[in-house]
Parts: sequence; structure tokens; C-alpha cells
Amino acid sequence: MLKKSLVSFLLGLGFVSVLNAGDLKNDMSQMSRLVNTIQYGFLANKQDSLKRAVPELRKYVQSLLDNQDEMIKRLPKGTQYKSSIAVNSGELIVKYAEEIEKQLNDPKEKMITRHLKAQEALSKMEFQCFRCHNLIRDWDKE
Repeated sequence: MLKKSLVSFLLGLGFVSVLNAGDLKNDMSQMSRLVNTIQYGFLANKQDSLKRAVPELRKYVQSLLDNQDEMIKRLPKGTQYKSSIAVNSGELIVKYAEEIEKQLNDPKEKMITRHLKAQEALSKMEFQCFRCHNLIRDWDKE
């Protein structure tokens, strides 16, 4: 019990410190870690990983959306005018995280159906990550 409380506290502390750091790389690393944990949860059938990582990702992205002015400042110079892309992608990531949570907790559906629907939402979520990166990074300039 104490170990779980300590881990939860440290995760929460890390969450707050990353948000306050104002560092885009930290934000991207945190979100990437959580998406990878979700992928692993599905691949390894680790329900505990899914039940922890999905809400954490949803809350993390929502916290960025709740502080849009700060989020816009974190975008690379010269791309801040594209902030609506980041906001739109973030809103869709939250939506798909909510869909994953809904599917994982739906007692009316068989497990396989719930997982397939949740995995489809994960694919849509990942697409939003790629979409935002492709549109904001200006790959042609590198």
C-alpha cells in the first residue's frame, strides 16, 4: 500500500514538474511514454497498465489544453501560428482516450470487441500525434 502511494505521489509530482517545466521535449516524452505504455498494455494484455496510462494521458493532454497560452509558447519558433493544429490534435487525443476508457469499462460487450474498439481508438489517437508532428515540424525545411 505504501509503495503504491509513493509511486502515485511521484508520478503526480513528475506530472506537475513536467507541466511547469515549459519544455516541449518533456511534454512529448511524457506523452510518448504513456502511448507506449498503452500499446504495451494491449499487446501484453496488461489491464493494469491500460487502466493507469489511459487516464494519465487524458489528464496530461487536457492540462496542456487548459493552459493553451503556455502550450503555444512551447511550440517551435515560427510555427506558433499553427497552434490550432496542436489544439485540435490535443482535443482529439483526449476524445480517443475517453473512448478507450469507455470501451475497456463497457460490461455489455465481449472482451475481444471492447479491445478491438479501444485499439481502433488508439490508432486514431496515434494518427493525431503523427498529424500534428508532420504539420508543425515543417519537415521540408530540414
